[in-house]
Amino acid sequence: MENELHKNAGVKAFVKGVMNADEQKYNKKLIGWLGPLPKEFREQIEPIINTGVTRDELIKIMKDMNLYDSPSQPKQITTEKEYQPYNKNKNPTEFKVGDVLMHPVFKHPYVLLKDKGDFWICGLLTTETNCKEILEKCQSRFFTDSHFTRVKLTVKEPYGSFMNTYDNKKHLKKVTKKLKQIL
Repeated sequence: MENELHKNAGVKAFVKGVMNADEQKYNKKLIGWLGPLPKEFREQIEPIINTGVTRDELIKIMKDMNLYDSPSQPKQITTEKEYQPYNKNKNPTEFKVGDVLMHPVFKHPYVLLKDKGDFWICGLLTTETNCKEILEKCQSRFFTDSHFTRVKLTVKEPYGSFMNTYDNKKHLKKVTKKLKQIL
């Protein structure tokens, strides 16, 4: 799956700004540059800029983050795993059981299994076929190569990139019951 970060206008403007700026030293004064960046990327870069960094150091950090191959050419970023494509045309206004989002910390999709009012119970997905924590294979047309893991997590509010919906409600109930028995 292709990560869309290199196509983000905020990232392009940030990389271009760093490359063309007269500043040789970046510090808290340039935090305004971070505004249009995606939240995940902004959270990674902000502490670095807060400590003060030279342009060369910042360019090296961006290269380590795989943002571009050369100063003028943004890099096509890809992930190691092949998750199904994001549903770019459909972003829910309200989350419901079965919605699948990409967790920004774990870098794996998670499924909303149960709404408890003030938090959600979720199940984590993986495409690792030899993972020891696999509970069972997904039975959804949108996540054909994925597996539910034995990881049960809670989130106060669903966050991360919306991917799609898990279209097999019967299977979700079965997985929820299994996770409840295990944990």
